[in-house]
Amino acid sequence: MYKKLDDWIYVAQKTEMDAVEEMCVVIKKAIEEEVKIQHELRIKFMDFTVDDATLNYVNPPRPKLEALEEYREDRFSIPQLRTFLTEFETITSTVGDNMQVVELASIFFTKVKNSAHFGGYDTTLPEQWNKLTMPSILSIIRNLDPNNSGYVNWRTLFTYLILLKSEIP
Repeated sequence: MYKKLDDWIYVAQKTEMDAVEEMCVVIKKAIEEEVKIQHELRIKFMDFTVDDATLNYVNPPRPKLEALEEYREDRFSIPQLRTFLTEFETITSTVGDNMQVVELASIFFTKVKNSAHFGGYDTTLPEQWNKLTMPSILSIIRNLDPNNSGYVNWRTLFTYLILLKSEIP
């Protein structure tokens, strides 16, 4: 009887050690290949299993690609809009969303003059805007002030700049 118990303990111990050995092989392979072990590894008494249904971590989503856009002379590019947005937010951080029409026109006209002299893809205006004069810029901005209050919401103007030359849905 004791001989059978000893044999049974020996077989159980050997089977458990084999299960641990199998798990070590899987872990060693993952370490050598420098890959993460995604599926759950389980040792239950004498059984070693790899559970494909349970994931230890979720695969991260692929990084988003940068927006591709065509260069057009009559439309603001994304870098130009980002730069312009930063400038507007800096200027209006103390004033608020409404700006004087003359002030907005002078900002645009200064950008037109700087675009002609200094260039730079991010800080310039579209090519067709560089041909505008101060009176034409004023008339464009005054169209956003139907009540003739002398103030224009720069966010509205910025929305129109983004949608400029967009196709109608």
